[in-house]
Amino acid sequence: MKAWYTKYNKHMHGLLFLALFSTQVVFSAEFNDSLQEGKLPLCPTSPNCISSEQGMITAIDFSKMEGQQAWLKLQKTIITQGGQIKNLQSDYLHAVFTTPLLEFVDDVQARLDLKSRQIHLRSASRTGYYDFGANRARLKKIKQAMHIALHPEALKNVYH
Repeated sequence: MKAWYTKYNKHMHGLLFLALFSTQVVFSAEFNDSLQEGKLPLCPTSPNCISSEQGMITAIDFSKMEGQQAWLKLQKTIITQGGQIKNLQSDYLHAVFTTPLLEFVDDVQARLDLKSRQIHLRSASRTGYYDFGANRARLKKIKQAMHIALHPEALKNVYH
């Protein structure tokens, strides 16, 4: 019985990989590299996209810093985390992240909102339907790094 389970398990892993790969090939989203009516593009109905402008995650608040300083820190954060900035404007940024193994491309977009003193974020997979939380995790990691960059006093040891 153990040999049957091992053989079954190997086949299931192969089928799972094939299903994921074929899903990645079949579903391909069109990418819009610009703001739409002053906002980031809306996410499609597929679960492989997340956007702060749609309330799926909170935006980055930079109320204690000048907007351009926060914008520069975001650029540095994205590059440090392996992103390649493809389009940079005074209030819009588009970066590409590529997964190491299968080289899937994910797009990260940001919009600097000086009025509300926030940076809105959007991350979406170009291909596939499910991303198993990869885009949410990416934005969470960017937001954590930005929190440290925007609030360095939070790192000070309070036990001095």
